[in-house]
Amino acid sequence: MLYEIAYPVVSVVARWCCSLEVVGREKVPTGGGVIVAANHVSYLDIPIVGCALARRADFLAKAELFRTPVVGWLFRRLGGVPIRRGGLDRAALAEVQRRLAQGRLVVMYPEGTRSPDERLQDAKPGIGMLVARTGVPVVPAYVAGTGEAWPPGARWLRCRPITVIFGEPMTWGGPQAEWEENDVTKRRYQRISDEIMSSIAALQRQARTRRITHPSPQLN
Repeated sequence: MLYEIAYPVVSVVARWCCSLEVVGREKVPTGGGVIVAANHVSYLDIPIVGCALARRADFLAKAELFRTPVVGWLFRRLGGVPIRRGGLDRAALAEVQRRLAQGRLVVMYPEGTRSPDERLQDAKPGIGMLVARTGVPVVPAYVAGTGEAWPPGARWLRCRPITVIFGEPMTWGGPQAEWEENDVTKRRYQRISDEIMSSIAALQRQARTRRITHPSPQLN
């Protein structure tokens, strides 16, 4: 029920204050387990990607956010999965795998943390491991403008244009039977993660072209 209340509220604010534009929403499968892989520059990315989708989404977020009583309570009830940074959090990945097996959509950030300057960072191998393990499709997404609307350290939302662009689903074959640890498999996980980031980079170029050819109005 909380998600059903939050979704329209965030959508109205995003469209009224940030002129939210969503491109390619129809490319996201309407059913079955799906990973949406997006860039990450702001805490605003989580609600913005959620309201840009036509179906309910769960999401990964750093474990520190879940330690704050109010924020942690909200995140858990809105479908958040806490993940520890700085290493491979197998418990978090296993929980995501369980949700994907249930046919749910999970939003992940391959970079593992927010970019300080909106430039794309190298992908972590975790998302590649999940894709190899589950065989679910991955929809790349690029979020433009959230770093200006809510930059690090800001206390309040700023009215700045935001665009979310979804790309074509990507697949890498069927699921594997076990979590493998040999070097060859680890390189495969990283290669999948790198390919996902390359698709996000292509969407970034598309977003920049859109801003040049279709500039958004400046909002105060």
